[in-house]
Amino acid sequence: MRRSIMERLIPIQAAACIGAVVILSAFAFFLATRAVMVLAPLRDVVCGRTVAIDAGHGGPDSGARGKTGIKEKEINLHIATELRTMLNRVAVYTVMTRDDDHDLMGNGENNSNPDKRAELAKRAALVNAEKPDIFVTIHSNAFPEPQWSGAQTFYNPVSEESRKLAEHIQAELVRRLGPNTRRARPADMYLLRKVAAPSALVEVGFLSNPREERLLSDHAYRVRVADAIHHGIVAYLMTAADKAASAPDGAGVGDEWGLVHKVGVDGPVDIGGTEDAEGVLGAPSAAGAHNAPVQVTPDSMVLYFGGPTNFEDSLMPEVREIPGLRSMERTRALSAAMGALIAGPGRESILQPTIPKGTVLRSVRLQGDTAFVDLGAEFVANHWGGSRGEELTIYSIVNTMTEFPYVKKVVLLVEGKLLDTISGHVEIEGPLERNQSIVHFRS
Repeated sequence: MRRSIMERLIPIQAAACIGAVVILSAFAFFLATRAVMVLAPLRDVVCGRTVAIDAGHGGPDSGARGKTGIKEKEINLHIATELRTMLNRVAVYTVMTRDDDHDLMGNGENNSNPDKRAELAKRAALVNAEKPDIFVTIHSNAFPEPQWSGAQTFYNPVSEESRKLAEHIQAELVRRLGPNTRRARPADMYLLRKVAAPSALVEVGFLSNPREERLLSDHAYRVRVADAIHHGIVAYLMTAADKAASAPDGAGVGDEWGLVHKVGVDGPVDIGGTEDAEGVLGAPSAAGAHNAPVQVTPDSMVLYFGGPTNFEDSLMPEVREIPGLRSMERTRALSAAMGALIAGPGRESILQPTIPKGTVLRSVRLQGDTAFVDLGAEFVANHWGGSRGEELTIYSIVNTMTEFPYVKKVVLLVEGKLLDTISGHVEIEGPLERNQSIVHFRS
């Protein structure tokens, strides 16, 4: 019996598919013998930056009130804390002028105008002492007429960077919260004048408007507001980094994702590096990189991710270029590395993530040569389990942190408490040291 054309084609198609799988598998295995060098995605450039957040009013000063009795200070604080969480997820340091219901005067009751000015002066001094990259103060608006509505940002008219920051935030407020014809406007406001960093005041809506009062009373809507501000901040930081990178001596990152180069590695990658008296990481030393054929620069950092195939159940290095890394203070540089590790491999990377999605970096601190990395509960709750997977997760952090010359040991914490295990397979006792045996290299 003669076979139909389709019957004759099926075996050919099957053979072609099998051949393609074999070729792709071989190619993936070949790639598995390489490290990946990434000029940082601009999403990662925000890692290690510092954002100061001011939740307006607080304590005896409740700010504006809606007809239902909702207080501005409560709305501001909720949005500010949600914004802090979102920024922490991408390893942005946050400084809060308040994180509960209090003012900065400490007198509990006096709410006179002189004290309001003195309280604002304390907020400005607190922020300036931290030298943040940007400052955002959050408020809720009110007006005698109920028809006024719309979130709006304000900036110091003499600061060009503040204008750019406010415009980025305003654009995201409009895009993510619905129709709004308001634009970012200059304003002569105390905190905007007194804080040195690029600053924006965000009025999240009108409590005098019945619809917006109802929206701002809703927990989910306030999270949306925080998300819009977050995206505006990130957009500003990315634009600033893109501009710096395009300068004559910049890192050359000019698009959203950066550039990816696959390079061979014949030994452990090490950024090496020297430090100045302030503890700032300098250029890699001549002995750094273990003769690896990777172009390591002062702004390079080495991250460890999972291998690309089931042939490689080990860690492999990804060398990422983050503009400004060399000038960061120690803990900020470590935070930048952890933020990039949490974000995962570069978009075109062949490697696999080792940190569960949704993990929040709460803090990184140094004590001598030991780095204390504090992660959110998601680190444990969202982990996929498995003994090897648990080990890869732990040592992706330890090996990444110990690439910095001033870190020899790492202590892992979750929600401020010492981590003894993630899913019960690996027992953690004491500070962890670098584990080179779990890293795969092949020339």
